[in-house]
Amino acid sequence: MNQSAEQYIAALTGRYGEPASVVGVESDHPDLGLVLAITFRDYPQPGLLTGFTYGLSAATHPAWREAKPELVITVQSTDEAWVHAVAYLAEWQRTTHDFAPGSLFRYGKPAAPDSVMDSFLVFEPAAKDEAMFAPIGLDGGRIILRMVYPLYAGEVGLIQKVGIRKFMGLPQYDFFSVNRPDLSTLYRVG
Repeated sequence: MNQSAEQYIAALTGRYGEPASVVGVESDHPDLGLVLAITFRDYPQPGLLTGFTYGLSAATHPAWREAKPELVITVQSTDEAWVHAVAYLAEWQRTTHDFAPGSLFRYGKPAAPDSVMDSFLVFEPAAKDEAMFAPIGLDGGRIILRMVYPLYAGEVGLIQKVGIRKFMGLPQYDFFSVNRPDLSTLYRVG
């Protein structure tokens, strides 16, 4: 693990407590190194799993001028496969995508065994705790945290039709549930 990764994990530990696990995802870009999946159990409350990536920021993108992103996901689950799926997403797209808020990704298969959700939205954190999502300074630069929300494939089209804020404001939407109803079956997409 390089010095920047160690600094990043130390910063996360200072904010969120000791990680339950740190797992490396193999890279198709050896020069960029592994993407780490860093998992915290029962954060921010019992029953929630929160995970962070490290390694997306090893890539470069013209849109990343003042800071580089890393991803965070919080789900109502005990399965670390959610965090691993987000790390795989970061590895898969890190040389081509900027992961700007509003980015939508079709993962192509269920992200974890406890759900059939197979897509993701990158957006603003659901929690408004600015200290918890403040940028992280490292010797090599600054990291900003981008929240990733799991979706059903059909919801990608619904978001494109109604917009992210309206989608997230629908009464059946639950930020953290991996088994909530598929809103694209409740609201007309086409």
